[in-house]
Amino acid sequence: MSFKLFKDPIYGYVEIDSEIVRSIIDTACFQRLRNIRQTSYAPLYPASFHNRFIHSIGVYHLGRKVFDSVHNSMGSLEQMFLEELDNAKRLFELALQHAMRSIDKYFALSESGSRFFSLDSLTRNGEDFGNKGKISLLADEDVLYIMKNVYSDDLMDEYFFRGSRRHPLWKSEAEYRALFDNELGKNKLDEFEITFKEIEKYLIDYFSIPVINEKVLEHIEREERKIIEKKSTIPDKDYKNLMDGMKKIKKWVDCLSRIASENDILFDFVIISANKFKSGFLKQDLEKILIVFPSLKLIPSIKEVSTILTSEKTRDSFFYLFYKSKDHDGKDKEVPVKAIAEALAGELFVFVT
Repeated sequence: MSFKLFKDPIYGYVEIDSEIVRSIIDTACFQRLRNIRQTSYAPLYPASFHNRFIHSIGVYHLGRKVFDSVHNSMGSLEQMFLEELDNAKRLFELALQHAMRSIDKYFALSESGSRFFSLDSLTRNGEDFGNKGKISLLADEDVLYIMKNVYSDDLMDEYFFRGSRRHPLWKSEAEYRALFDNELGKNKLDEFEITFKEIEKYLIDYFSIPVINEKVLEHIEREERKIIEKKSTIPDKDYKNLMDGMKKIKKWVDCLSRIASENDILFDFVIISANKFKSGFLKQDLEKILIVFPSLKLIPSIKEVSTILTSEKTRDSFFYLFYKSKDHDGKDKEVPVKAIAEALAGELFVFVT
């Protein structure tokens, strides 16, 4: 039996049967994994490198080690099970081969339609988009190429040019809670989060991206006028619901417009929903550790601003609000985060009629 060696950054050299290499690793479908990055910390650690290819090699290596460990731990009375264990190990390897062949065949026969993120785009045959070109063995590099050369806009540019990127007003769930938990209380905080989630959905439905700017404000004002003009053709209840919905969104868009004006920054925000981190562990010894937020001049404990140390049921989501850290002359501009948070919190208690 011949082997091929693969250098894994964690486990060193990994031996893999040449037959497995030939039937799985050497296939185009498996090789595309080299171009799918799996390091979420790359922006923080630029030298880090990890992709789905080497991750899969490591998973295979650990799977073999499990079988070998169980095999070596069996005594003489358990020899009758060794053959069955060896069969299971072989089944593990064959399952990988079968999965690769079956998935490739299934993708090739897929009739999901011409969509960029489709099953067909992952196969060697790929998906034909007519005069827009063809995509096969879809990987990160294809998305990056299209972002740079085919469908470029301001948001795409922000991805590539760090200096033009928006900045989050709060950088973590803990900072978000430090700003709003005591200021609002549970009920108002729930209302706050639900409202911004609704606004995000509205923006995505109408503009595809959750950006709040002058263009959005003009759109909302036009929609309001259209509803008013059609009042005679709309049932009273529906008319009230439509107007209430528009006023609710406009209230917050106006609020962000004022905040931008008062702080001499561009009226150009982005809302991004996020899921809160959950943990099933209770670590009482860590609860009193303090977290420093320099921009907020606050030093709360972990327990006060994070739910990671408890298993209690809490809200499932929150959101980030990004802004452009430039003034109207294009110069860098720091904003008073705490004052902006207070303005947002105060808006909850303003009722629109």
